[in-house]
Amino acid sequence: MSERDFVERLGDELTAAARRQAQRRGAGWRRLLPDALARRAHGRALVLVGAVALVGAGGTAGLLAARGEVGGPPSLTFARLSPQQRAAGVKPLTRPVVFARGRLAYDGRPWQLVGFQTTRGLCIEIDFPREQRAGGCGSPRPRGERSIDWQAQIAVARGAHGLVLGAVDPAATAVRVRHGDVRAIRDRATGLVVPRPHARPVRTQTTRARVIHVREPRLLAAMGMRRPFAYWLAELGGTSHGMRAGARGVHGEPLGSTAIPYAMTDTSLGVAFRNRMCPRRGFAMDEPARLVATLPPPAIRDQIAALRRPQRASDLPPRAFMDRMLQTPLWSTVQADAIRLLRHAPNGDALYLIPATQRAPDLTPVAGCLRTLAPRQQQREADLQRRLRAGARRLQLQVYAVSGEGGGTATGFLPEAYRHGNAGYGWNGRRLAGMAPDGVARVGLRFRDGSRRIVPVIGNVWLVRARGNPGPSRTRLQAVVWLDGQGNVLRRLR
Repeated sequence: MSERDFVERLGDELTAAARRQAQRRGAGWRRLLPDALARRAHGRALVLVGAVALVGAGGTAGLLAARGEVGGPPSLTFARLSPQQRAAGVKPLTRPVVFARGRLAYDGRPWQLVGFQTTRGLCIEIDFPREQRAGGCGSPRPRGERSIDWQAQIAVARGAHGLVLGAVDPAATAVRVRHGDVRAIRDRATGLVVPRPHARPVRTQTTRARVIHVREPRLLAAMGMRRPFAYWLAELGGTSHGMRAGARGVHGEPLGSTAIPYAMTDTSLGVAFRNRMCPRRGFAMDEPARLVATLPPPAIRDQIAALRRPQRASDLPPRAFMDRMLQTPLWSTVQADAIRLLRHAPNGDALYLIPATQRAPDLTPVAGCLRTLAPRQQQREADLQRRLRAGARRLQLQVYAVSGEGGGTATGFLPEAYRHGNAGYGWNGRRLAGMAPDGVARVGLRFRDGSRRIVPVIGNVWLVRARGNPGPSRTRLQAVVWLDGQGNVLRRLR
C-alpha cells in the first residue's frame, strides 16, 4: 500500500470514527461539528478535528493501522509508564504509535520507533519485537536548543556493532556520524577528552544515518503532536570511539554537530539506555545475624585442611570486626565454630575463613511493575528472582581480609561452583584473591589482556597483585588452572 493510499484510508477511518463519536455524544457535540464540515469527507480540516478528538479520547487514532505498521500500535504490548513515573505525576495522554520501522543491516532484526504523549511531553522508545525487548524515552526535539543531539547508545552483538539515536532539526536532510578515532577518548564520568598519544591509530569511518521525518498531520495528531519533528538512527560497525554526528540541510549546508562520548555497553540481555527492572524491598534487617555452633558439611571440610583441626584462639577475628559483620543485613547466620585464620597477606592483612548463610531478601516487586516490562524483560525479571531465591540461605565461604581492628574486604566462594568448572575469585583494586582445595600447590592464571601468572597457594588461598593500573582487562580472569607440587594439571576452571 502506498503512502497516499494509507493517508486516504486513515482519513476515511478518522472521519467515520468522529461521526460515530458525534452521534453518541448528542446535539452538544454536533454543535462543534457543523454539517458543512461533516460533508467534507476527505477534507484535511475534518481529519484533523477527528484526530484531535480521538487523541483526547485515548489515542484511538493510533489503532487504525495494522499492528507493527507505521501509524498503528507497536508489536509489543505492555504498560509504557512505570509505577514510579505515575507516582511522580506522569500520565499517558495517547496510546503508543509506531512512527518508523526497519531492520538492522547487521542481522536483520526488526526495530520500531514508538511515540506516545505524556504529561511531560512526547516519549520516544525503540522496540525490538523479535527479541521482545524495548527501552528508552527520547525527546522529539534536540536538547539544549541545538540542531542535533544524541539520546541513546545501544550495543549490538556484544559490542561488535552499535546503534546511536537522537533528535535533529526537521530542516536536516542528512546526518553523518564520524567514528573510529581511538587516539582521544571522552571520559564517561567527567566528560573530558583523554588523549592517548601512543594508541595505535585507527582509520576513521563515516556512517550515514537514517533520518526519519514525521510530517504527516494524521500521524502527528495520533501522537498528540502539532509540529513536525525528525529523528535519526545510525548503525555503526567497528570502533565507536571518537564519535561525532553532523547534520546538513537540503543544499548541503551544515546545521550543527554534536560530540558523542563512547558509552556503549554489552546489552545482549536487553536494551539498557533505560533500564526497566522492578525495584525490590531488599534485605529486611529485623535482627542481627546469629552465631551458630555448626560446621560445614564433610564434603567441604575434606577440601580445606584448616577446618579439620580444632579452632584456636588466633583463629578469631577482632571483636569490633565481628560486631560489624553481624550487623550487616546480608547475613542470616555465621558458623562461629568454623571460623579459621587461613594465612597472612604480604601487606600484613589477616585472611579469615568465615562460613555464613545469606539472609533471604524480600523479592516482592512493586505493585504493578511487572506490567511495565516487555515480555523478554518480564522473563529476565522472573529468572533473576528465581536465582536470588535459590541463593538465599545457601552456605558461602567468605574470606575476609582484616587490617588490624578495622574493617575488611570479603570474597565469597560457593564450593559447588568448582564442581561445575567455575573459578571463583574476587578483587579489591589490583589485588585478586581465590581459593583452592587441598592438594593444589600453585595456580596458573590467564588474564583477559592475555598475560599469564603462576602464584602459590598458601592456606588454601592464592593472592596476586595485577600489574599496571586496575581495569577490566587486568583484573578479569579468563581461566584458572590448579597445579600440584610437580606442576601437573589437576583441574582447569573457567
